[in-house]
Amino acid sequence: ATEGYLEGDLSQGKQYLIRLRTGSSCLRVETGRWEVFKVDGKRVKLERKFRKCKLCFKDVEDEKHFICDCPVFKEERNEILGEFFSENKPKIDSLLELIAGHGQDELMNFLEKTMPKRKRLLCFCNS
Repeated sequence: ATEGYLEGDLSQGKQYLIRLRTGSSCLRVETGRWEVFKVDGKRVKLERKFRKCKLCFKDVEDEKHFICDCPVFKEERNEILGEFFSENKPKIDSLLELIAGHGQDELMNFLEKTMPKRKRLLCFCNS
């Protein structure tokens, strides 16, 4: 049986969710795998712990950071996903519920709003 979120039209939010779940997103935890530096003449891959979010520089930009923690997306998180987060519930539980549970529609909505914003901000930062 296929996952429910795979059925129906392939919306932009659904495409973002598929990329998150398959490890092929544009988040730095994924893109950083291909960043290579020369150290003492040797090619060295960027370690995971150095793949920081280029918007807030607080943590590794992985799915948890992007969805649950990045301060840049706080407003969208509170507006769209607020019901999934509470002080009594660990953020990782909220994340799992959003990615694999009954919060997928809300998560797709969140991703439709935040992924383009992320791209715009990164383009602005890099110009």
